[in-house]
Amino acid sequence: MSLMRINHVANELKKLKYIVEKLIKDYESFFKDYDSEYEQENSGMEQKIEFENCIDSLKTFAQFQNELILVKHVALIESMIIQLFSHLVILLNRQDYQEKYFETTDNFSDIFVAVKKISEITEKGVNIKKIKFWYFYDIMRNIRHSVAHGEPLFIMSHKKVEKFNSTINIISLYSEKNGDPSTSKFYPSLLQPTYSDSSEWYCHLSSNINGLSILNEECHSFVQEIRGLYLSYGKNKNISEHDLYARAKIGKPRRLG
Repeated sequence: MSLMRINHVANELKKLKYIVEKLIKDYESFFKDYDSEYEQENSGMEQKIEFENCIDSLKTFAQFQNELILVKHVALIESMIIQLFSHLVILLNRQDYQEKYFETTDNFSDIFVAVKKISEITEKGVNIKKIKFWYFYDIMRNIRHSVAHGEPLFIMSHKKVEKFNSTINIISLYSEKNGDPSTSKFYPSLLQPTYSDSSEWYCHLSSNINGLSILNEECHSFVQEIRGLYLSYGKNKNISEHDLYARAKIGKPRRLG
């Protein structure tokens, strides 16, 4: 069911696109409403504090939405890749892989093994790591792992943050990690950050909810590129689209060119 799963994930990402658009529209509307109300009723410090509290709440909401949407995107893509690996193992009649990864293992979910083995059994015909977005997806997956386990802070190098944000601007620097083992126990963060490329930082997802549109577009393009590689592989090996679409049974031989 790999082609079916790929198509399903592409459709789910399209649905998420409209959800993201609605979130951004509502968020911007909330901001305008609070801003307008503040300008009309600004009568002192008490009103200013109330306004700032409202804005802080909106930013917290935006950060929370960024976390949820990123987790959803990563989960969809990960399930698709695992399903693709499972289907290829059956399609290519790899009993050895079937036993090792799917019969003797409960709920196989190692995405890195799956990507490596997909490339291996297709003789690099479906090499997901060669897709440019894999670099960004790998970072997103690490962020997902942290957020999903209740830890909003994650560690990244300054260089990686800059590169990621140049495409999907949703990561904020929190504080530079103290790399000195003799003092880091007492002072985990540097009081005076260096901002060097190699510096490690505690980071969190930002309140820039507009970045979700780019995240969604990039993930959708990533899925389409994987789909293209898979279809090209099938065509080169004379595998019908039906067999690419539906799950075969292990033990049934396939004619591969």
